[in-house]
Amino acid sequence: MRRTLAICGLAGLMALAPLAGCTSPQPVVQNGRYQGIQQVHDPGKDTQLFGFLWGGIPGALISAAGRHQSEQQAAQAYDNAFQTIQSQIDQGTNRQSMQSPRERFLSLFENKQSTAFICNAVEDSNNNGIVEPNEFIGDFDGNFASSDDITLGYIHWGQSGQNINLQLRYPGGKVSNQNFTIIDPYGLERISIPQSGRELGNYTFVLSIDGKYAGHAQFRVEPGSPGVKYSQLKTFGGKDE
Repeated sequence: MRRTLAICGLAGLMALAPLAGCTSPQPVVQNGRYQGIQQVHDPGKDTQLFGFLWGGIPGALISAAGRHQSEQQAAQAYDNAFQTIQSQIDQGTNRQSMQSPRERFLSLFENKQSTAFICNAVEDSNNNGIVEPNEFIGDFDGNFASSDDITLGYIHWGQSGQNINLQLRYPGGKVSNQNFTIIDPYGLERISIPQSGRELGNYTFVLSIDGKYAGHAQFRVEPGSPGVKYSQLKTFGGKDE
């Protein structure tokens, strides 16, 4: 009879255990968004408490089972969180890979993210003093005819004061540099490659900010009549330059 009462009393404590703080820190994802580490109810700790209160060898076995349950719950929570995060990364990568270079460039431009560019020309066609997305002229495959217009540049959004270097490396080894300092929160600097002295072959356009390499892109000039070609600067890292 006393044993029965003891069991009933422990069962009652078990019912109250979730209210007594049987929680553990675990990653929380809600509606596909990672919410961070939060205290989450841990049934395994309920079981551990039950085993502790029971005592003896049976209690020790119950507590061990509770610890295992708690560890499994934590492992599953971390797995779920990282699976969700990885899925979001994969979806973002897939969306980006489906975008054309122009779409990626316009996304950066419209979100006011600094980027370099290579296109045929940049024209303030409506003479309003503001360069707009449709005023970057050209397509996006990075191949230019020898008689095409070719314009390189850098769009800056953010704090002023940065020192920018645009370096153009010609196929034959010639190197030209243009340096400027960001003065305003928004700015656009560009240089054109004149047809006189233009070489056929692969060019490399390198962007440096405050003396540090920040990315590069390559484009090609081939014999031919004017076309409309465009290539966005991509960052590959210094070792690939």
